[in-house]
Order: sequence, then structure tokens, then C-alpha cells
Amino acid sequence: MEGALTGYAARVLVHLTNLPPKTFTEPVEIGRATNLPRRELVRVLQLLLQAGYVERRGGNPPSYSMEFCPWSISLLDLYRVTGENPFGSHSATTETWGELGFQVEGGLRSYLAETSIGALAAIQTGSRLSVAPEMWLG
Repeated sequence: MEGALTGYAARVLVHLTNLPPKTFTEPVEIGRATNLPRRELVRVLQLLLQAGYVERRGGNPPSYSMEFCPWSISLLDLYRVTGENPFGSHSATTETWGELGFQVEGGLRSYLAETSIGALAAIQTGSRLSVAPEMWLG
């Protein structure tokens, strides 16, 4: 399914955002909290680590923490990291849609660019994050 990996990445980052900064968590705990299969979780953590969004602490097993300000990571950024197409294999810009398709795609692209992981985490917790946004900016 197109976008599944991006959705998994968003779930992992939202979970890490809801923890205090620099809290390191093992993959099994992240998997439990996000309900992700181990194979997908390992793949997502690797992509997020390569993008600089998470930090890895060695050990057996390793643990992970949010490294980047979640209010600076957009859903569009996650699509770029995962290499998935937010418009699926049949983009709205096909000949069938014409100019309207370009407008729809542009609107969706704007929405994805403006929606941050920090905002999603705030929505998930009812705006009761474990840490204020300012704490990530210092």
C-alpha cells in the first residue's frame, strides 16, 4: 500500500515526541506503543536515523530518541524520507482530472508541508504533550 511506510514513520515519531526529550526507548517498546510489526519498525527506524530525525544509542538492543524538533518535520518531509508518493500510483494530475487535478495535488502538497509531527502529537494527546514545544527548540 502506497504511503504505509510514511504512516509507520509518523506513528514512531509521534510516539517519541510524546516522551520527554532525550528519552531513549528500545525498539520493542516503540513497537508495542505503535503496534508496528518488527520488520517494518526496523526499516522505519533505519530511515529516520539516516534522515537525522532520531538518535540511536548503542547496546543490545539499541535504543532510540527524538533528535530533531518535531515541529520542524512535516508529513511531506516523511514522504521524501521514505521515498513514497503521497498521491499514489494514479496521481490526481492525470488527464482525466486536467487542471482540477493540479489544484487538488497542490492543495494536498500544501497540507502535507504544513502538518508537522509536533502538531500530530498534540492532537493525539489532546494538546497535553509531555513537553512544551519550546523545549525542542533549545
